[in-house]
Amino acid sequence: MKHAVVIASLLVCAAASARTKTYAIIIAENRSLDPGVKPLQFADDDGAKTWELFSLFADRTALFVVLDSDSARLYPEAAAHAESPERAAIFDKLARFNAEMARDLDRGDEPQLFFIYAGHGDVDGNGQGYINLRDAKLTRAELYRDVIAPSKARFIHVVVDACKSYYLVNARGGKRWVDDAVPPEEGAAGDAHLQAFLEEEQLERHPRAGVIVATSGDQETHEWARYRGGILSHELRSALSGAADVNGDGRIEYSELRAFRA
Repeated sequence: MKHAVVIASLLVCAAASARTKTYAIIIAENRSLDPGVKPLQFADDDGAKTWELFSLFADRTALFVVLDSDSARLYPEAAAHAESPERAAIFDKLARFNAEMARDLDRGDEPQLFFIYAGHGDVDGNGQGYINLRDAKLTRAELYRDVIAPSKARFIHVVVDACKSYYLVNARGGKRWVDDAVPPEEGAAGDAHLQAFLEEEQLERHPRAGVIVATSGDQETHEWARYRGGILSHELRSALSGAADVNGDGRIEYSELRAFRA
């Protein structure tokens, strides 16, 4: 299976500058809201293990997952800190982190945000990618409009371990989708409004955002029982633990991560 890595900024590991503050939102969901889709076995484990790793060096971490009984037994500390991955709770935490990051910037610090997801993803009939939360779907439009655009972080790192995750950050070819946020105006004014909206949904318009996704197109992802998790999530944790630090400087760059996963 081919993976895609979009390189946009620096991925900083544990040995970050004293002026860098790291925030992490970690979301994992075994279930899909789409009918007939089988639940994953280990997305919850990925969430717990990723939270454990980030808790070692991040200034602020938040975990959104419902652990099954087996995973709760294996990761009791994560279970104690976990919240249900529901839309309102996640966006409330993002707002709280944004307030803290704004204060960091006022002090001259450089906050960075990791937004990490493991679970089910897909593409709707209009070609818009989405991922499944516990109670709702988070769409591509919402990722750009409600997560990336308003973030106070100097750098934002989005990691998505899900099927068809490429389409959460890139538009599908052919017919472009139109989000509900665009009013049904007519004429040149409406066309201009729509074009401006669509242009905002391009990764290159957000140079402070870097994205790592599990697929390079309309592909499925896989879990490995040996890892008790998804392949991308396992590789990410291995890389950030130091395995991808080719030059030994304590910092994991996107280029190093890409080489590690090749």
